[in-house]
Amino acid sequence: MACRFIDRYCKNANLSIVENFLCEYPVYKPVNDMILIPAKGSFDDEYEFVSAVLHECCHSTMKENRLGRSYPNLKTNNERYAFEELYAEIASSFLCADIGIEIKQEKIDNHTAYVQFWYKQIKKNPEIIFSALNGAEEISEYIEVKGELQELLIESKKEIYTEFDEETNTYDLCV
Repeated sequence: MACRFIDRYCKNANLSIVENFLCEYPVYKPVNDMILIPAKGSFDDEYEFVSAVLHECCHSTMKENRLGRSYPNLKTNNERYAFEELYAEIASSFLCADIGIEIKQEKIDNHTAYVQFWYKQIKKNPEIIFSALNGAEEISEYIEVKGELQELLIESKKEIYTEFDEETNTYDLCV
């Protein structure tokens, strides 16, 4: 379901994802409005692949015809760039949870390390976490609507049916 969700988001947002064997890591290119990703086989597992692609989808919502956040320049605005990364990391975690991608403790540790930079800033100014969560929620909700997540969840439930087992006189759940 994760790939169908990403495909629907990209189709409805008019966003391209291009597999590029020269890429070392996924990246959103705002000038071309596309996401470049390394070969799918270069990721350790489904969660790593999906969360990385969704992270870049979150960045794509900066575009004016989507949520319209300004694109931060790393050279001129480190703090704004860091906030954008925090928004995308939290939002992609929300999205992975909402589509039901199983996450291992090792991956949670990676997310934790990714946002660890913010610990001192949050300690000094707790409002930062509320701002980050609000921004991430707006991004994830936008992507869920554009990716038609509710419709996909309903479709996936329709794929589950029961089968009557005459020997045991019971119904088995089939997927």
